[in-house]
Amino acid sequence: MTGSERFDAVGGAEQSGAVGGAAVVSGASGVLGTAIVRRLQREGRYVIGVDLRPESEADAHVPGDTGVAETWQRVAAALEERNSAAPGHGEPGEGRARGRSEPEEETAPGQAGATTASDPVALVIAAGAGGRSSVLDCTEEEWDRLLRANLTSTWLGIKHCAPALPPGSSIVTIGSIYGQNPPPGPPNIPSSPAYQAAKAGIEALTRLTASELAPRGIRVNCLAPGLFRTGITDDLSPEQFSARLSPAALGRPGEPAEVAGAVAFLVSGEATYITGSVLNVDGGYLLRL
Repeated sequence: MTGSERFDAVGGAEQSGAVGGAAVVSGASGVLGTAIVRRLQREGRYVIGVDLRPESEADAHVPGDTGVAETWQRVAAALEERNSAAPGHGEPGEGRARGRSEPEEETAPGQAGATTASDPVALVIAAGAGGRSSVLDCTEEEWDRLLRANLTSTWLGIKHCAPALPPGSSIVTIGSIYGQNPPPGPPNIPSSPAYQAAKAGIEALTRLTASELAPRGIRVNCLAPGLFRTGITDDLSPEQFSARLSPAALGRPGEPAEVAGAVAFLVSGEATYITGSVLNVDGGYLLRL
């Protein structure tokens, strides 16, 4: 794998440091995903950004279906190519993988050190989608769509990429505090039961995967964000957002850099004895529920 794998046009990001190794980040064009990509780049990692968005509105009803599986297969192939490359082959930078499009090469930005096939890989699965409905109002279509977009896509990323990860690698999944406790009830606007069930499933999948991959020297952890200003909360009015935020002990929403920092810690050499854990980045939200 030379330069950086690129499936969709993106800008570069400043890099510094010399952590080395590759990183794969899904949901790379989202608010949190962008922050994670840039943080890992600054630490000197070669980053492959993966976007699991549908190519057209006509495809929007099948997230997590064949196109997502194919995208993860192509990412796994890129990692396998890296594993078979000569030591020192490739430089850190940024690429982006988007479902159903063809890769092209790009000169990697930044000057951090080269990666080798033996370097640990950080796999961060941050793609997801939300919705608004109650248990009784949720449709079967919404249930299937959000389970696929959140839980199935996470499983597919692990299924296809884990075999290509060398020992010492780390996987970080993205859950949610709403996978542990529901948001404040009526009259507050609900969060889809499918979204909450999917996020709870991601935590269970994380623990199971951590147990299965531990003999291979691969750590697996879950990060559960609290309330952040992302695309999932764009439909909330200021009053609704404040009501949703009210349980947070710190009294403010999180900043994307705070999630990125937590991810950087979990995939770093400072967290080599942590696996199967869920790290809540929620400003003390769950303390008051």
